[in-house]
Parts: sequence; C-alpha cells; structure tokens
Amino acid sequence: MTLDARPLREVPLAVIDFETTGLSPKGGARVVEIAVVRALPGRKPEVVLDSLVDPDGPVLCTSIHGISDEDVLGAPRFSELIGDLVLALEGCLVGAYNASFDMSFLAAESQVARLARNLRLPPHVCLMWLRPLIGLGKRCSLDDACSQHGLRAGTHRAVEDALACAHMWQYYVACAEDRGLRTLDDLRQAGTHKYLSTLDQSPYSRADFISIGGRTSGTAHKPRFAPIVSPVTGASNAINHDSRTRVRAYWHAVVDALSDGTVTPAERDGLERMQVSLSLRPEEIRAVHARVFGDCLREYAEDDAVSSREVASLVELHATFGRLGWAPGA
Repeated sequence: MTLDARPLREVPLAVIDFETTGLSPKGGARVVEIAVVRALPGRKPEVVLDSLVDPDGPVLCTSIHGISDEDVLGAPRFSELIGDLVLALEGCLVGAYNASFDMSFLAAESQVARLARNLRLPPHVCLMWLRPLIGLGKRCSLDDACSQHGLRAGTHRAVEDALACAHMWQYYVACAEDRGLRTLDDLRQAGTHKYLSTLDQSPYSRADFISIGGRTSGTAHKPRFAPIVSPVTGASNAINHDSRTRVRAYWHAVVDALSDGTVTPAERDGLERMQVSLSLRPEEIRAVHARVFGDCLREYAEDDAVSSREVASLVELHATFGRLGWAPGA
C-alpha cells in the first residue's frame, strides 16, 4: 500500500541518518553509525534505532565523525543490523536531510549484506531539496536550516541530526500545505528532483523484513552517549564547540553543498561564513578539503576510468576549494 494519496499530516515518517568513513561508498567508504527516528502523526519523534557499526576495517575520518576503532569494538556489522533497520523504517516514508547521500550508503551496504542484496530503496524525501519546493528558500546546510527553524543542530551525531530532521518535517508539512501541497502525490507532481519519483512506492513491510532473513542483530548497539538535541528554545544543554565538533559541522556542510555535484556561489559564500562563525583554523579547513577531494578522486577512479565530465568536476571543485582557503596542490 502506497502513501502518496494520504494527507501529509497523516504520513508516518522515519528519518534516517548515517555517519560514514568518507564521502561516497563508491570510493570504499562504509557506515560507522546509524540512527532512525520515527515521527508518527500526533506523536513526538521517537528514537527507534541508534547504533555504532563495525565497518569491517579501520575506522577512518575520526576527526570528522568522532568515532574511533575502539568505539566500534563489539558493535554489530551493518549486515547484522539490516533487519533492525527495515523494522525501524517499516510502514513509513523515509526522510533524510541529504537523502542521496544516505540512500547511496543504504544501497551499497545492502549489497555487502548477502541476504539483503535485492532489498529495494524505500520511498523517501530529501528535506534539503524540499526547501525550494515548498517556498523555504534555497537548499542549505543542516545547521543553517536548524537555525532558520529554531532547532538546535547538535554536534552531528547521527541520532541528533535525525531528531532535528524529524522536528523539521513537522514544520515543512505546514509550509507545504500553505502552498496547496497536501499529499505526497502533490509533492511528486510539483517538482522534478529524482527523490520525488520514489513517492508512489510502497514503504517497507514485514514481507521485506522476511525477505532478508527475518532477523534482528541481538548485539548490543553501543550508542555513544545520550541524545542532547533540543527542538525548541529553553534547552539546558550547551552545544559543544570543540575542534572535532566544528570540523564535523563544516564537513557536513561541504557534503551537503556538493550533493548535486557542484557548489554554487551562494553556497560558497555560506561556507565562508561558516568558517568564520566556527572559528576554523587553516589546518582544519585544509583537512576537510583534502578528505573531500580525496573521496571524489577515489569515487571517480573506482571504475578504472576518469571521464571528461569527472575531470571537469574535479577542476571546478579544486577552484572552489582554492577560493575557500585551500585546495590540494595550492
């Protein structure tokens, strides 16, 4: 049964968020943390899955996501968590802030999990690309969107980002209705972005769970620490602005800006402002640019051929990073 004709206010949403070892699974990056928050009609968002993930290898990019090799000792592999994940998403539209990022990792990790290789992607909505569709302005980083809507973005732990997006969805539904977009089918017909083509599909069901073996992990999920995100003003927990948190926030913003393969002048200006507001040091900016550029190189070389289009993208990215303070070789 599809959800596309149901009023948006009655659509159950499950927000998914991954922390990973890199920008793209095509370059070998793996998931190291996963969170799912369900936002059911008339109920407060609820964390239903929050787990570190063993990436079957060394944990890279610790300076970005804050996860170390020691953290994932004893954590389940993604293949062990796939049943928990399908149950967490069951019956729901799936939401993510930069959905193409999360869906690419879901697809790649499902291929690694032997029983889940035929698992389809669920119907999903990208909150970042939904912004211009419902009249909220251009796409922007999650931090900027949270600031606009009175949410606190947290420190980019998977569960914090998922919680922020779950509360954001409630506001987006009201904005969509104000523009006469009252169902998922209305959204699908109002835009052209690729995620909209999934909205007439059926959400995950118990049959999908059974098709991948019908098992949950049975392994301690090892969440790192209790969620601290607060959706409204009056919160008591202060945002942690240590070096790791600031670098992680900037990395997320760069990844969001690159979601369509290019960084617009407006996005570049936003990243420059973010560097200042986060008080990023030159060496921290260089570290993020180097990791992202290296991820792009690995992704483009993964098929043993770099096309002219990919070369042009790398040249453009190099120029953008140069204007933002540092590019490889500069």
